[in-house]
Amino acid sequence: MGPCARLPPCSSLYDQAPVLCESGTPVKNPAAYYAAPIMPTFPALEPIIALARAGQIDAASTLCKRQLALTPEDAETWHLSALLQMLSGQPRPAVEGYRRAITLDPAVAKYHSNLANALLACQDPEAAEHHYRHALKLAAPPPETRYNLALMLSRQDRTEEAETVLTEATPLATLDADACTLLGNCQQKNGRVLQAHSSYQRALELNPDDADTRAELSLMQEALNQLDDAATSARQVLARKPDHPLASFVEARLLRRAGKLDEALGRLGSLHLDALPGPLAAAARNEEGQILDRLDRTDTAFASFVSAKQTQLRHAPERLAIQARAYLAEVTGLLSEESSYGSITIPPQPDEPRPVFLVGFPRSGTTLLETMLGGHPGIQSLEERPLIQTLTASHPELFTGQAARTPLPTATRRSLQSLYFDLAGRDTPRRPETLWLDKLPLNLLRVPAILRIFPAARFILALRHPCDVCLSCQMQLFALNPAMAQLSTLESTAQFYALAMQVWQRYVRDLPLRVHPIRYEDLVHAPEAELARLLDFLELPWHDNGSR
Repeated sequence: MGPCARLPPCSSLYDQAPVLCESGTPVKNPAAYYAAPIMPTFPALEPIIALARAGQIDAASTLCKRQLALTPEDAETWHLSALLQMLSGQPRPAVEGYRRAITLDPAVAKYHSNLANALLACQDPEAAEHHYRHALKLAAPPPETRYNLALMLSRQDRTEEAETVLTEATPLATLDADACTLLGNCQQKNGRVLQAHSSYQRALELNPDDADTRAELSLMQEALNQLDDAATSARQVLARKPDHPLASFVEARLLRRAGKLDEALGRLGSLHLDALPGPLAAAARNEEGQILDRLDRTDTAFASFVSAKQTQLRHAPERLAIQARAYLAEVTGLLSEESSYGSITIPPQPDEPRPVFLVGFPRSGTTLLETMLGGHPGIQSLEERPLIQTLTASHPELFTGQAARTPLPTATRRSLQSLYFDLAGRDTPRRPETLWLDKLPLNLLRVPAILRIFPAARFILALRHPCDVCLSCQMQLFALNPAMAQLSTLESTAQFYALAMQVWQRYVRDLPLRVHPIRYEDLVHAPEAELARLLDFLELPWHDNGSR
């Protein structure tokens, strides 16, 4: 349930212990990757390589120093010297050696890739990222480069970027088992369950004995309601590793879903929850709360939900607290008198796209509503993709400061519309002649940006009693980001709910919104009547599959 941190069999030049990155976890093939002989036209290096292969690193280093004295302007000798320093546990001198090699021959990808590994060992991930990315732009980068960069990004909770690194110009069929597992982990955290499922399946095709990946697959199968397959995968893992924590967790969740609550609670109890890795410990505490709630043990259930949130926060990156405060200040700033929204929109042109944005506070019924609408053949939905956020973040010159207070030029707006649909189409190819439904609850706070890009946009506002919303948020273990960090306690959730609704009311006052509010309670009580009114707003005919 987190970024892959396993070291695959070493295919590097030397079979040595891996160098540790800043988190103390090995990167893949940290020392080197290329085929011997290194320099067929430079036989003087071959005895050095032979000593290193035999494990005689000190002797190889001594001989390499002599060679450097003879050929101080040879980039490959400096590179080999740096490799030996890495294998000796001296990453800082290795950094200087790699830099010298790059100075002499800057177009060699492996120099940049191995420098990045050394920089990671020196706890300089920013510089490491620069050299990983530079290596990927050069000819013949070492295969490990892409994996190492993605692994580093995933450890920084930059899983969207990590997924992009692994998938850009790299078909799934060309990735090795470890890269497929890492990709699946990133996709899982990014909410792309179907894609994660495929990545884990591919990893297991390449390495069927990988119990950890099979346990991750069982988790995805459970999330996709493939309950029999999930049970089979979990049993296969537990047959080999009876105490495997993730497989045991999945088994407990399956027992709860089968109504075997006491068995499920007992299975969780056998896991020693406080000793589990952080993300799994939080998930297990939340699952404990779900079971206890169904057993009507509400007081102890709530304590488990609180413990789950606290555990999740304890294991969050330190920078999250800073980012969460900055996010809250940004949202609060949306209410300032300087934030004027009345002049940002223009009348839509007849051929403007008319996407529909399903917004609301988390746990207000957006998922139920999206599921019901998804059965309509005239609607195509995109679930939980931060496309508007991606567009605004990638064009700060258009969406910050005074620029954010003016309408977009027509050409710019059209370009952003095309980019939006291109991004959306990576996971969900757009069907012509269908209404596009973008479901992301907290787009509630991005309405001005949406209207600047799509002047003809329409909105569905999902509402639910605030007490139910806040309590439900406490019972849900969200993937942590600056927004979801606001939902870590009941008090902070209530405060953020009040703030979000104030912001929405400001938008309603200042902007020409085309919006249809729908209450969760009404939708549950009279689904067909509520759905009929909503379809009228969307200018779509009734369809029997529209209230599935």
